[in-house]
Amino acid sequence: MDSESVQFQQAQLCAILGPDPIPFETLVSHLMATGNEQRSQAETLFNLCKQNHPDELSLKLAHLLQFSTHVELRAMSAILLRKQLTCDDSYIWPRLSPVTQSTLKSILLDCVQREDAKTIWKKLCDTVSELASGILPDNGWPELLPFIFQCVSSDSPRLQESALLMLAQLSQYIGDILIPHISTIHSVLLQCLASSCNLDVRIAALGAAINYIQCLSSPSDCDRFQDLSPAMMQTLTEALNRGQEKNAQEALELLIELAGTEPRFLRRQLMDVVGSMLQIAEADSLEEGTRHLAIEFVITLAEAREQAPGMIRKLPQFISRLFVILMKMLLDIEDDPAWHNANTEDEDAGETSNYNVGQECLDRLSISLGGNTIVPVASELFPVYLSAPEWQKHHAALITLSQIAEGCSKVMIKNLEQVVTMVLNSFQDPHPRVRWAAINAIGQLSTDLGPELQVQYHQRVLPTLAAAMDDFQNPRVQQGEYMRHDPEEEKMNGVPHICSMGHDPEEEKMNAVMMCMHDVERGSHLFIQCIAARTNWFFLGIAGLMRLLPNDMLGREELQDLVAVISSGTFGGLVKYLIPLAHAASAVLNFSENCSPDILTAYLDGIVSKLLVLLQNGKQMVQEGALTALASVADSSQEHFQKYYDTVMPYLKAILVNATDKSNRMLRAKSMECISLVGMAVGKEKFRNDAKQVMEVLMSLQGSQMETDDPTRSYMLQAWARLCKCLGQDFLPYMSVVMPPLLQSAQLKPDVTIMSADSDDDIDVSDDESIETITLGDKRIGIKTSVLEEKATACNMLCCYADELKEGFYPWIDQVAPTLVPLLKFYFHDEVRRAAVSAMPDLLRSAKLAVEKGQAQGRNESYIKQLSDYIIPALVEALHKEPETEICASMLDALTECVQISGQLLDESQVRSIVDEIKQVIIASSTRKRERAERAKAEDFDAEEGEILKEENEQEEEVFDQVGECLGTLIKIFKASFLPFFDELSSLITPMWGKDKTAEERRIAICIFDDVAEQCREAAVKYYDTFLPFLLEACNDEIPDVRQAAAYGIGVCSEFGGSVFKPLVGEALSRLNFVIRHPNALHSDNVMAYDNAVSALGKICQFHRDRIDAAQVVLAWLSCLPIKGDLIEAKVVHDQLCSMVERSDEDLFGPSNQYLPKIVAVFTEVLCAGKDLATEQTAGRMINLLRQLQQTLPPSTLALAWSSLQPQQQLALQSILS
Repeated sequence: MDSESVQFQQAQLCAILGPDPIPFETLVSHLMATGNEQRSQAETLFNLCKQNHPDELSLKLAHLLQFSTHVELRAMSAILLRKQLTCDDSYIWPRLSPVTQSTLKSILLDCVQREDAKTIWKKLCDTVSELASGILPDNGWPELLPFIFQCVSSDSPRLQESALLMLAQLSQYIGDILIPHISTIHSVLLQCLASSCNLDVRIAALGAAINYIQCLSSPSDCDRFQDLSPAMMQTLTEALNRGQEKNAQEALELLIELAGTEPRFLRRQLMDVVGSMLQIAEADSLEEGTRHLAIEFVITLAEAREQAPGMIRKLPQFISRLFVILMKMLLDIEDDPAWHNANTEDEDAGETSNYNVGQECLDRLSISLGGNTIVPVASELFPVYLSAPEWQKHHAALITLSQIAEGCSKVMIKNLEQVVTMVLNSFQDPHPRVRWAAINAIGQLSTDLGPELQVQYHQRVLPTLAAAMDDFQNPRVQQGEYMRHDPEEEKMNGVPHICSMGHDPEEEKMNAVMMCMHDVERGSHLFIQCIAARTNWFFLGIAGLMRLLPNDMLGREELQDLVAVISSGTFGGLVKYLIPLAHAASAVLNFSENCSPDILTAYLDGIVSKLLVLLQNGKQMVQEGALTALASVADSSQEHFQKYYDTVMPYLKAILVNATDKSNRMLRAKSMECISLVGMAVGKEKFRNDAKQVMEVLMSLQGSQMETDDPTRSYMLQAWARLCKCLGQDFLPYMSVVMPPLLQSAQLKPDVTIMSADSDDDIDVSDDESIETITLGDKRIGIKTSVLEEKATACNMLCCYADELKEGFYPWIDQVAPTLVPLLKFYFHDEVRRAAVSAMPDLLRSAKLAVEKGQAQGRNESYIKQLSDYIIPALVEALHKEPETEICASMLDALTECVQISGQLLDESQVRSIVDEIKQVIIASSTRKRERAERAKAEDFDAEEGEILKEENEQEEEVFDQVGECLGTLIKIFKASFLPFFDELSSLITPMWGKDKTAEERRIAICIFDDVAEQCREAAVKYYDTFLPFLLEACNDEIPDVRQAAAYGIGVCSEFGGSVFKPLVGEALSRLNFVIRHPNALHSDNVMAYDNAVSALGKICQFHRDRIDAAQVVLAWLSCLPIKGDLIEAKVVHDQLCSMVERSDEDLFGPSNQYLPKIVAVFTEVLCAGKDLATEQTAGRMINLLRQLQQTLPPSTLALAWSSLQPQQQLALQSILS
């Protein structure tokens, strides 16, 4: 800025802050201007005043607030003062002189008393509360609380309301400061709630009471306010009785907040409170908004599980009543003609706010209360609704079923027959919206009740979905529209016909028919469909097509079929080959996602042929649904899809190339998804040639300018990653094209708007449905979720490339690591953090492999060390702050992998930080488990809550499991040098052995000690006195996994324990015998424990034979062989057997080679199992030993050994030895 401009600016500031009020008033009015330039200039001047003249600015604002005759200027000055006096980045209070501070406090309180305009004095209350929250804790405003209590006790309703608003906000900000005044606050709140005639005062008192109750940590303090509860509810009743629904809605919103944070406060009046809310919800005379809030209160109470588990379930009569209300809301739906057009934008046509609220609340209610509570209620209502004459009731029953499936899945799976029958019967309903709802229900149930639904009912569900195609007049349920007859229009829709693509139409048609001969089995439905689709039959007519077909190409039935198709003039003639459009395709998608290839294969001919027909349909919504379903079918069927590849891929490529119109963006995007999933399903060799063409198209699109809302971008990111997975290292040449936009998407900043919760301005969501708003405290936050989703997709794709390309990803590590590492603490979106976490070991592994294989451009191990030093501390720090238990487990898993890759490159300080964080993880996890145990003691706790707690504790066990893996890895790397850290951890690990702990905790504790004993050997002997008694005791544990870990540990201790273990050999044998002689020892649940006990027994035979009855114990060991469950231990044990035979162990062979037949039988069984039960080296030694035995043993002895084998084994052994 030049000197002249500076002088002019200074002159402006002097005028603004001078004695004349007009320049300052002008500045404030310009801050409210709609013109950007004028407002921007005013903001610059205002910020300069704040920076350089805070005292003068604050006093000017206060003066304007106090004396301006313009309401809008007073309101704006209150807002500006609040912003300057709030404890955030613009906080100027500490910079003000004591005189200015004192003056401001006096003016603010004076204005509260004098201001008449409600909008302004409410803003004043906000300003006072914001300032007080920063200075009251340090006794910086001793006059305030007496002032508030004086106002609330006055005769002025306006002053009472002002005081209560300030009290409410102070309770929210600095409630602990108000706790010493509990008696005074209780009495003034009770007085205002019970006695005031002014409804605004009572609403304000309700807000203050609720906020204050929330800041009370002591249950006894909360109990002191129980006598307010009737008056609080009476405030709501009074507002409704006076017809003041706006006030009633405000009261309901406050009570919803109480239900969510302090539900136990409502327990004593629960029946009255919930009964009143349901009465409001049932009152048709009230506004929808009021009734919806009453429902929200009850749902919120049901969802407040952590504070009051099971409380609402104790009121079954109210649950039934609420369920009836919600199902009735689903009846508020109109049969809008637009819905039948099957356009994407009309898919919600006819739905009302009642309908949408009912849907959402049924979902939330079922998740919060569970199937044992909800299913009996629903089961009573469904038959009533389905037998009623109104289509709306049939529709409501099916929508309800879809909505409750997620929360009730465990109970519904036990009643699948009734559920499936109910839905499939509705496929025959005369109303298309009911049939649509039935298809919707199948799709939802396929997700929520899978894979049980698919396994048990595929033979009923898939044919019923196919039969739904008879619905010609309702394209949203089936295909109702004739095929378009304009090839140019078809081309614009992205599905060009064969005749429009070749140079010679007649030749092209003939080629198409001939291709069908190669692509598809003759006589199949798919064969007929291919001829029809590929030859553009509706242009040719019967005679034209017959000219193209050799006389003997079709059989009589096939010819009749094809003539019927052509004669119809529409795809209606192919009715028996179609599946329902759009929604039916979605249902196929959902169903196939949980289908195993074995189940799906039997239906593939029909499904694929019908989906191809849908791709020829003129409705874009139908084509999109078909593409998504086809992608899912390919993904689920995997290599079984190769049969259809040559038929399907030309259609997909045609859409990709030709669907270029803006209206077809989603169609093209879905074709990318489908092509990439089909490619992954059939594999690189089959896909290779088409992949090159597809990637050329994608590269062209990548270089084009796309609009911000174009779905192509997100779909393309995912398609590139799938192509990479399919092609592996062959994908590397395309990385230079893929990575720049991918990094750009991964680096997107969250689009967040933060406003005051009580601001009169709304966050603008008009142009973007992806903006979600949430209220946190006094702030309303708008988040653009589409940005977050794109970022999450990009991060997942980066992770995918690093994982797939290994050392080939090396050139991008230096850009990707600084992008992803900070995202370990990206709390706006869980999926972003998950992706970043998963990528950490992949990046390290890529770098290490590149260095080891000489592909790191001359970099050496120091580069790996540098990357490790960047990633591992960041992971540890993120783990410390991670709020989600599931992601904590993932972080520990990633940390373990990173430690494994880095190995000895880790220095002591890094190991120290990891161990310290593991301590914190164990402590935090134990604390959460204790809190859950406390919840289990709540008076409302029930079996349903017990199931939920069990699931939460299982997540916690995954954390412990990962702790064990991480410590085990550190022990393996650092061996005895890690023992000082182990000593620190012992106080946290030892309690995990206790019988009061879960089986998983006991197993993990044992495994940690097993690792210490195995890796630290002699150095770990000092721990035997402490841990071996636990180990021996654990052999008797009822849980097989615990027995397995204990038996393995005994084997390790017997191998490395030397003289320290010898006194315990007898006890060890007894304990191992218990595991081996278990009645169901060889059952799949127990076999791992059995195998480890046998292995431990063998080690005692090897290392402590002097302390056992060798002949008896060795024979017992031999009689258990071979072991086949634990393939790792099997190789160890069978190698030991081999060694004992090689040295002609007398105890093993027995008197006169008595046990030789058993040895030969074991060898034979091991060898017949291939590489499973023995290493290649051990198997070679066994074969040599058997040959030696053939040559050295007497024929009679050999004959006896051979005769003990089964005939099949004898043949196998002869083959091996020959």
